Amino acid sequence: MVTGPHGPSGAFRTFHRSPTRDLLLLATGFGLLFYCFRGRVLLGDAAIYSLSIAQSHFFERSVHFGYYVVGWLAMRGLGRLGIAPDDSLVILNGVLMVIALLLTYLLARRMGHSHVTGLLTASIFGLTGNAITQGTSAEIYALEMCFVLASYNLFLAGRAVWAGIAFGAALLVTPLALFGSPFFLWGAVRGKPISRALATLAVAAAPLAALLVVSRHEYFYGTRGLLSTAGYQGYSPLIVAYNGLALFKNLHWLLPFLVLGSFAEWRSRSRVLGLMVALLIVHAPVLLGMKEDGVFLFVLYPFLSLLAARGLLMIWQERPSVLMRSASVAAVVLFAVTTCALWLDEPDATYRARLKGFISTAKPRALVLAAWHQYAALRLYSWIGGRSDLDLVCTDNMPFVAIKAVVDNHATAYAVEKYYPNRVARLAPRAIARTRFERNALAPVLERAAPGLHPVALLPLDNRPTFYVLNPTPASPAAGILARGQ
Repeated sequence: MVTGPHGPSGAFRTFHRSPTRDLLLLATGFGLLFYCFRGRVLLGDAAIYSLSIAQSHFFERSVHFGYYVVGWLAMRGLGRLGIAPDDSLVILNGVLMVIALLLTYLLARRMGHSHVTGLLTASIFGLTGNAITQGTSAEIYALEMCFVLASYNLFLAGRAVWAGIAFGAALLVTPLALFGSPFFLWGAVRGKPISRALATLAVAAAPLAALLVVSRHEYFYGTRGLLSTAGYQGYSPLIVAYNGLALFKNLHWLLPFLVLGSFAEWRSRSRVLGLMVALLIVHAPVLLGMKEDGVFLFVLYPFLSLLAARGLLMIWQERPSVLMRSASVAAVVLFAVTTCALWLDEPDATYRARLKGFISTAKPRALVLAAWHQYAALRLYSWIGGRSDLDLVCTDNMPFVAIKAVVDNHATAYAVEKYYPNRVARLAPRAIARTRFERNALAPVLERAAPGLHPVALLPLDNRPTFYVLNPTPASPAAGILARGQ
């Protein structure tokens, strides 16, 4: 029994008894998931953002100015409760991701879909790998999605100015939010006056214009400038394939239902497919030249989740056989289990303590070599620990001769390993694990850069990054990193 074109079958009627209860369960479930698997140490961009916020350097990497403001408020507010600066940002992002899921539900409802469709859409979105990553880290994209989804809801509710303010806030968090702007033109095609869409975009441009007045050069040409980083993008078919693989890694078992949902939308003469086409067209620069596991395509995920939800419900409404319904339930279960296996690893509560301990005991004026993610963490935690005397060097794209020269110029040199196997990689046979270590780890790079240099592990080599002291004198094979059980 179907309640409407997008309504649930009789099997789902129980959901209508208490929508508020269902949303509370959704928020509580994902809130607990994000909190239990939250990151315990900040690496890479998240560490740099945290450092900029802690130092109140709002105009450093000003493309993310909006995140710095919100992060500063959270850091100061939670700091009064005794929560560490890095932990406060991780908690903030968990809360923001839960809010984004609730806004996803509300958006599906405003687009004419049922409570069950909205609930399923939000759940699918929350179980994509990138949503889990953003809910358990201190990156910028959970805040971006909150503002973008809020602007969509406000626009459909007829609040053009408020929608513009929310979308303008999203643009201050990251310029990637601009790729979500076709939604407002789609809304105009859907029946809203075109003047309302133009008013929303005009209001949204105002905060960004104000930021450019005071930080134009840093915004375009700074360390993370919009134009200075564009030159590093390697536009190629391989990156398109990479982004396609990233979408597969995020949706995997639900991709067939996404196709079914697209058919259901086409059959019902919905304009959602037109919106998806428009969003994909404006995302062309991202599809062609930017990677990062598909997070740069994050604006697409609520709509992809909606199509997958429509496909799943289409099976329940039109193919009531036990076999077909069992297959759809199995796909959802496999989707959740596979996502957890691919994207979640047990949180390491000790690594931050190990990192801080290393920083506090390192010799004065010592050299510390690290790849980008660990280098950024060293910058943050050495600042927190008051160790400005350490010479931190990022080894990414650093020629061997430069690595050898910088080591030779220091009396004491350390390195922080970048590679450690995740849950899936640890299942590989020993020979394959050793090959992956030699190919991806920092220690073999250092040994190749300076023959005779033997990185000696300061801590046991387990499933977490370790620290090395670089011994320039010949050492026994047992002291070499490649002979220590890898």
